[in-house]
Amino acid sequence: MRSKNHQHKPLTVISATALVIGNMMGLGLVTTTGFLSAEIGNPLLILSLWLLGGILALCGATIYGELGAMMPRAGGEYIYLSRAIHPLAGFLSGWVSLLVGFSAPIALTAYAFGIYLETTQLGIPAKYSAALLISLLTILHLGKVVWVARIHNLLTLYTIVLILVFITAALLSGEGQWSNLIEVSSKPLLIENFAISLVIVSFAYSGWNAASYVAGEIEDAEKALPKALIWGTISVMVMFILLNVVFFFGAPPSILSQDPEEVVYVAAKVFFGGAGGTIVSLLISIALISSVNAMIMAGPRVYSAMAKDGLFFRVFTQQTEGGSPWAGVILQCALALIILITSTFAGLMTYIGVMLSAFSGLTVLSAFILRLKSPQLNRPYRAAWWPFSGMLYLVLVGSMIYFTLISKPEVMLVCLATLLIGTIFYLYRRKFLRHSLRLD
Repeated sequence: MRSKNHQHKPLTVISATALVIGNMMGLGLVTTTGFLSAEIGNPLLILSLWLLGGILALCGATIYGELGAMMPRAGGEYIYLSRAIHPLAGFLSGWVSLLVGFSAPIALTAYAFGIYLETTQLGIPAKYSAALLISLLTILHLGKVVWVARIHNLLTLYTIVLILVFITAALLSGEGQWSNLIEVSSKPLLIENFAISLVIVSFAYSGWNAASYVAGEIEDAEKALPKALIWGTISVMVMFILLNVVFFFGAPPSILSQDPEEVVYVAAKVFFGGAGGTIVSLLISIALISSVNAMIMAGPRVYSAMAKDGLFFRVFTQQTEGGSPWAGVILQCALALIILITSTFAGLMTYIGVMLSAFSGLTVLSAFILRLKSPQLNRPYRAAWWPFSGMLYLVLVGSMIYFTLISKPEVMLVCLATLLIGTIFYLYRRKFLRHSLRLD
């Protein structure tokens, strides 16, 4: 019989890697290049943004690998920031995860699923099919975690195979034009536009840290977590760059920017005709299920970790017999459905990108703090290319956030409001916790 400290954990390194890949291969896969084509209009520059965004994600992944191996507990940034900086910093990261990190991307990715399903002429409005997808996957996640992980592994494998087959078939179709890659927009390139575009690309890459949120459920997490983060990120980086080459091979930015939410469909019609484009859209919509599924899995672990520390409602510590944090799953579903009904793509993408980039940057900073403050801590894995990986990450993230907020001050106001409300809630929970301890 296993001791309590050696209980079987439901997630393997394969499951953790699939979680990273599934989280990343979502909304950014099908929308980002369309928005970049409208914003930048230069294919080679857009490809360089995808490369830079991938390098940024890889630097973050190797640093999160060090932090996660040190602290293999579910919760991600909440755990790392609480330990390195202050519980308030950790709580705010969890607060942002609840409102921005998972609920909003779940809604937007499900909506992308609905849009691609809508192009198949099935007659189902995009928001209806998106709401149905979120609801059905939520029900699935109330079951056994081990079965959810196995289903997700299959969905991720399907997505990888689909993307590789699509890339190969498109390049062999003979219908594209390499000259599309050198089309340059007459629109002047400003540093602010470049920074905003990098934020959008970073949002597309978000999810490279997904396995850190479920670290407490990964078998041999000290070794498995860094592998999952790094190899999952590298795999997606390669697929993203190849996909974008294919998009521009199929159509120039002036065409892709006309329907920014349907770039795969637009390119597929060029390669395979109208019927082929419809089939690809259906296949892509199925692939997006993997991303929604991954985010529904990761998010509730953060809320559960906060609740265990008394900073969130106690009900979020409860689990079903299968190990599902049911209250977090249901709350996340409700928030995602509200965002789905009330919001649009473009307005949320920059806001989400800024918030997620800010807390990932703060988490990378915490790795520097822990190296100085607690050098004696056991580090089963050490970040590659240190300290240059951390320095590059902080410089790039800081620069793109600065220029984005300068050019879009309304985003800064929404970010500050989010943090202010979170701080008030944190202070309330701390007061409630102290009162409860006195009563005990």
